[in-house]
Amino acid sequence: MPYIGAFIGATIDTAQMVQILKYADVFYNKRFLLEKEQRIKMLLGKTTDMLPEQEVIEVENLVTE
Repeated sequence: MPYIGAFIGATIDTAQMVQILKYADVFYNKRFLLEKEQRIKMLLGKTTDMLPEQEVIEVENLVTE
């Protein structure tokens, strides 16, 4: 019986990790695209600012969608 429980638990854990990885992938891809212009400007020395407050709010809103 413990083997059956271990198998079921491992299956559920694996399914949850797949969902977490998908969510993280989408979140960081959207974040990368939103911050891309700022990173280019920083690399070129045009600005030292990170994301403006409004863009941070937009990133948070995209995550909740």
